[in-house]
Amino acid sequence: MKNILKYLVNPICSWNHWTAIILCLIVWPNITKAQILYVGIKETASVVENQLEIASHYYGIEINKIILKQPYSNNEIGRNIALLNINAVIINANCPSEIVIKDIIRKISKSVPILVCGIKPQINNELLIELSGGRINGCRNINTQNEKGYYEFIGARTVTSYLKGIKLPFSGDINYSLSYTESKVLEPIIIYRDKENELNKYIFAKLDEGNREIFFNVEMKNNEFKPTSNIQFVHNDFMSFAAILMFIKYSCGDKCWHINYHYANLTIDDPWLTEPYGYFSYRNVLELTNKYRFHTTIAFIPWNYDRSEQEVVNILNKNKNHFSICFHGDNHNHTEFEIPSDNSYQEQEKKIMQAIYRMRKFEELTGINYDMVMVFPQKISPLKTLFLLKKYNFLGTINQGSIPIDEKPPKPIEYYLRNYSDEYENFLSIERYSLNGINRTELGINLFLDNPLFLYAHHNDFSKGYFKLINIVNEINQTDTNIIWNNPNSILRELYLQREISPNQFEILAFTNQILIKNKTQNEINYRIKKKETFNVPIRNVFLNGREISYLKNANEINIYVKLGKGDSCLIFIQYKNDLNSASINISKNNIYYNTLRWVSDFRDMTLPKIFAGGFIISIYYNSGLYKLGTLGILILVILITLVIILICRVLMMLYKKINKEKI
Repeated sequence: MKNILKYLVNPICSWNHWTAIILCLIVWPNITKAQILYVGIKETASVVENQLEIASHYYGIEINKIILKQPYSNNEIGRNIALLNINAVIINANCPSEIVIKDIIRKISKSVPILVCGIKPQINNELLIELSGGRINGCRNINTQNEKGYYEFIGARTVTSYLKGIKLPFSGDINYSLSYTESKVLEPIIIYRDKENELNKYIFAKLDEGNREIFFNVEMKNNEFKPTSNIQFVHNDFMSFAAILMFIKYSCGDKCWHINYHYANLTIDDPWLTEPYGYFSYRNVLELTNKYRFHTTIAFIPWNYDRSEQEVVNILNKNKNHFSICFHGDNHNHTEFEIPSDNSYQEQEKKIMQAIYRMRKFEELTGINYDMVMVFPQKISPLKTLFLLKKYNFLGTINQGSIPIDEKPPKPIEYYLRNYSDEYENFLSIERYSLNGINRTELGINLFLDNPLFLYAHHNDFSKGYFKLINIVNEINQTDTNIIWNNPNSILRELYLQREISPNQFEILAFTNQILIKNKTQNEINYRIKKKETFNVPIRNVFLNGREISYLKNANEINIYVKLGKGDSCLIFIQYKNDLNSASINISKNNIYYNTLRWVSDFRDMTLPKIFAGGFIISIYYNSGLYKLGTLGILILVILITLVIILICRVLMMLYKKINKEKI
């Protein structure tokens, strides 16, 4: 309330903005979100209900449940149906046919899609037979004959989206397939095939019965697993949720949480601006970028701020659509952003401020802008470090993992459907994927889930050329021809979830302190922007297109209301309080340890590739995981190089002695 009163008398505040707030506050409570009607029977545990809870929360859809109890009665059903604004109906296959068809389906518009799920051998098949006109009469066990096959998504793109064509290995968790009499009238969406492609079992299928779309799905049990990453979820458990996620997304469309655009980015860790940096060449990558369409970000070590080569500076300044720079630690000594031994984070705070001052100097020297995004050396930081990054107005952090190293992985499965989260310190943390490890399946599933694709590599990944990069870039661009390759700043500004509440009311769930909103519709839109806030860092002010505006503060979030006309856009900037600009920070490089470490790293990356057996040594260093050991790994590398040099010298000495002996 204090915040509101402050801005009531503030002439800086836009009256247009206040008009939007007042209108939204009046209208918003009367808006009804998209709803799903779920019909089931009372039972001790329901696989379907558990998956529906997760999927509906993921998409921001409300569930209205009708749980039937024996003896079945239609009195309560009649009252519920009259009140529902239904976008989709999900029916557990074990429900009684007479009640479902007579008292529920007949009262629902034929334009509303229906999903019958949880089909398994133990249920009564009357409902299936009735709804399918006798075409589906139950399900049967998949007989794999000890030959594990695979699942394939073959349905129309309107349903499968980016999943079409994806194949997932048989996991044994979906042991049933639909039993049908007329396959010609069924549209298969997910099928099971054996290795010889002889079996063709329907797992998830669609039937057009008159003007009504009815989907049928066998029971899909989810694994008992403890995920630690989005990639692990994709491999282990996505199949269990695939059908229900596809159905909700298909049925509710833009009323689901979704992103406006799909984004991709390639980040190269470590290089400074020199040509080439080991096996990485700026000239070669620029040529490939113009030909194959992608964007490369250099995860730049701030210690390198004052030693850029003018040729590379010119390349980056002339090709800002293709190259960008973000933070990669400060000195990159591997342990600078790990858990401090004394549990004090004052030194880390100084490192963050020093990194910012060094990058400011880098921009002054080169004219190259940098992104306020952190890529940590080796692995993500502890929780407290994310708090510090938020304090100094970073947009987010992008690493191989998204969970702080001192935190346990969250238990809810829905956390792993997205590869980004502000779960920790209300600060955006994004998971990225190795250029060597990601495949077509992971790409398709993450695009279907509206996840950004952040890829990363080191210079050593190009020791044999750029073929792998070209193949992955082509795969991404072919999977989504409209995907936007961009720098981390631009991607994170638009990495928010949006859903349509009504034709002129949109709701946005933001994750960063900068939110770029674009009205792509043909209407004037009132936006309600929500951002989770525990106010662990005080907010200094909020700007809309550079002008200070008001916001509404709740217990655990802030709300900002904006009205945009057709085709208009705006940038919201939430600025947090810190002492950065008044701090005195030394950016000089007078630490012997850091200087030695950077010299050794340059020798490893830039000199070794040019000498005999250098490529072999580097390959061992990266492929064995020595690089993950930080300073210890470099020490082992130095010892390995020394041993190789000694061995070569001994061989040469032996040859020399042998030649001299033969002369005698």
